[in-house]
Amino acid sequence: RSGRRVLVAVPVYGTHRHLDQCLSSAAAITSDIVGVDTLVIDDGSPDLDFAAELAAMCAAYGVAHYRSPRNQGIPRTFNLAIRRAQTAGYESVVLLNSDVVAPPTIVDDLCAAAADPDVASVTAWSNQASAFSLDHAHRDERLAAVERVTEVASSLRTRFGSFGLDLPTGAGHCMLLTMEAVGRVGLMDPVFGRGYCEELDWCQRARIAGLHHVLALGSFVWHRGSATSDAVGLLGPTERTVPHNEAIIEARYPAFRRDVHQFFARDTFERAKNDALAAITIDAARRHGWVLQASATARASRRDERVTVRIDPVNSSAPIAFEWIGLTASAGVLGDDPIKTAADLVGQPAAEVQVFDTGHVAELARLHGAALGIDAIVRRPYPSRVI
Repeated sequence: RSGRRVLVAVPVYGTHRHLDQCLSSAAAITSDIVGVDTLVIDDGSPDLDFAAELAAMCAAYGVAHYRSPRNQGIPRTFNLAIRRAQTAGYESVVLLNSDVVAPPTIVDDLCAAAADPDVASVTAWSNQASAFSLDHAHRDERLAAVERVTEVASSLRTRFGSFGLDLPTGAGHCMLLTMEAVGRVGLMDPVFGRGYCEELDWCQRARIAGLHHVLALGSFVWHRGSATSDAVGLLGPTERTVPHNEAIIEARYPAFRRDVHQFFARDTFERAKNDALAAITIDAARRHGWVLQASATARASRRDERVTVRIDPVNSSAPIAFEWIGLTASAGVLGDDPIKTAADLVGQPAAEVQVFDTGHVAELARLHGAALGIDAIVRRPYPSRVI
């Protein structure tokens, strides 16, 4: 291991249901490449009983703990972490929201994408990463388990390695900042008060300084999203950001929204996202098994770890849908045979066949199950569509 060190900083203000999962996953982060330290910063949580409990939790997990004497808000709390990294000789700091569950490899995954000296920040892929999210069909809490997060991260690391996709900005749920960039850009602006948009502002200042930001395609963290903000009332029931802070970004960087629009118009991210979802769900099918389902509508189980592979009951050339604990991907059919295409992609036969609709492809699925020695589960109380 080299003398390089990375600080993982977790700002906390009050409790929420995913805090313990976050802290336990942060404490388990390891690296064979760099030294890793974790620092939990209590941003002056008003409940003194919780503050004492948090300190005890950090001691039990073996991570450093600091309590601010008063509430300062997210930007200033991030700055405390950044200044700690600067003064203590760390190479980088990873800012990790308290409603994030990270795999043990997250530091190595982010550092791998930061090899270019002009990289200012590296963002981890997530189910909730602002505009740069992997689609999640429904909020399946099974994905929050560190074992599942680690599985997803492993699939993406295998598929993409250290590749980083250039972004117009980073996303603050899990973002690595290099100290080299901080030295050129400075700290986050406290004008953003209690929080939201502070990382957008920092990232735009970095771009003006000639640096750039990347999405580590070989990384993944689970993110609840707005857990603390919802709990303390920073956001309204339907809000996902702070309008006043958004207005500051608009005024300072009038070209920012255009840059974001142009980024998505190039379709590079969409292709990478589809590729990532395919890698995740197909790997999961190999690990957990898969169910062949002939159905016109999505009927994936929320109680089963197996992957649901759905084929259209009538149209043999319709795309195949892979679904695993809320993550979905699609694949084109080869040779007008969706059943063979699915089996070839996974590399093993289905463990179960389910038929929910009538049609010649549905009948082929039933016969396929019979050929495998599987009695197809046929449920047709009422067709999901009229043929």
